[in-house]
Amino acid sequence: MSRFEEFDDVDPDALLRIRGLLELTPADMGPELATFRATPGWRGTTLVLLAPAALLLLMPLAPDAIGRWLAVLAAGALLLATGAFWVRGWSEQHRVCRHGLVLGRRGEYAVPWSTLDPGRVRLIRRANFITRYGIRPGPLLRPGETLGHALLVNGVDATPAGQARLVMNERLHRVSGGADADLTCFDRWFLAGRHAPDLLRAMEEAMVADGYSATGLTEAVLARPLVLRWAPEAHPSGIPGEALSPLRRITDPVLGVDAL
Repeated sequence: MSRFEEFDDVDPDALLRIRGLLELTPADMGPELATFRATPGWRGTTLVLLAPAALLLLMPLAPDAIGRWLAVLAAGALLLATGAFWVRGWSEQHRVCRHGLVLGRRGEYAVPWSTLDPGRVRLIRRANFITRYGIRPGPLLRPGETLGHALLVNGVDATPAGQARLVMNERLHRVSGGADADLTCFDRWFLAGRHAPDLLRAMEEAMVADGYSATGLTEAVLARPLVLRWAPEAHPSGIPGEALSPLRRITDPVLGVDAL
């Protein structure tokens, strides 16, 4: 049975292990087992297309030629924006590999299964409201703000922000002999796309095959989807996104499937 990465303290050995995790490459994740593109769902796309269609239908009611041309230009702009969302989603691939996830448009981020806590995985609906929960746009949102449905996973943060937190902890240890567990190496990844349930199943199969305790992950997560709201209540902790899934500090244990 493979073991998840857990740290009792933020000591030099732990920092060295974290450095090793952040230096893993996509090639270290092994062969690719399944790939999912982050394209939006047909329902959401249809709703978006209704706007330019309505403008074109109302065009004969425009009082003059200028009004008709403005309606055509507005409809064209909306169609171009919809096409841009689709192209952006199509270019983003979530790759399930033997030993972890490979994320990013160019496959630049490696998230090994050993750092992915099954107990912090969530299926999110209406994920276009994610920033209303204090989550800032950035590389952890794949692909950015074009979200409809998304899978939230908590694993090692291989982005520049994650690298910077490790550098800060290494500096703190050199200067004061101690590091800060709140400068965590873990963070929440938001993997957009209408295939989120299929991505989840592929992840569970790969994790179990690689020896990790993840049996029942798909069933548990799909049974409790999170439907986001435009005006969510603030979480008592004040931590952005804590209402979605608890952030994992360096010394926090893996919750596991039983926590779902």
